[in-house]
Amino acid sequence: MAEFARWCGRDPFPWSHGASFDVVLCEAVFERLGIRTPWKFWNVRDTRTLYDFTGEKPARDRNHHHALYDAVAQAEAVQRAYASKR
Repeated sequence: MAEFARWCGRDPFPWSHGASFDVVLCEAVFERLGIRTPWKFWNVRDTRTLYDFTGEKPARDRNHHHALYDAVAQAEAVQRAYASKR
């Protein structure tokens, strides 16, 4: 987690698919290990909110609920959502 915190860099904006799960779990692990959380709580971003505003959704295929494929599908949906609003 220390390496992950360094990788995040200065003032990161973490994204998750539901701000009350992944980010919260990471913050709990940071706290338990005595590592300062690398982001400020107000910088946490939630893909579900972005999808709601833009009508975009992640593509679902036969690999649905596979962590890597879900992450890729969510990242692609975020890119489409941003592109649709430019």
